[in-house]
Amino acid sequence: MAMTARRLAKFPELGLTLIAGRENSDRTITWAHAIELPDPTPYLSGGELVMTTGMNVGNTEADQFDYLARLSATGVAALAFDTGTIFAQVPTGIVSAGEYSMTLATQNNATGFGNNFSELNQALASWCDQVAAARVRRDSRG
Repeated sequence: MAMTARRLAKFPELGLTLIAGRENSDRTITWAHAIELPDPTPYLSGGELVMTTGMNVGNTEADQFDYLARLSATGVAALAFDTGTIFAQVPTGIVSAGEYSMTLATQNNATGFGNNFSELNQALASWCDQVAAARVRRDSRG
């Protein structure tokens, strides 16, 4: 069973709420990456859950749309956007993530990325261990 935005949203301790692109929320997430660069794409390879406070997503709707276009072109699976640190609510330009085949989740500041970044990656690592164990069992059957 793959780790997805839909599965992550079911963990109340993570504080994630899916708000756009729900039809894409079953895309496999390979890694959770907190990154605040205006163009994070050189550090992404596809399948990531990108987490941001919005610090460098742009101030205009057009800039935010361009930010999403860059993430989408890299194959990012989902964007988790913190509300309460920089933005009180997710900006309109970011809500358009669904148009880019990307799931958008919000996370309120009370939960905080710092508090759950480790939990997210532990969940992903556990999932990877389960997949690897299943492959070993399958391959050992010959």
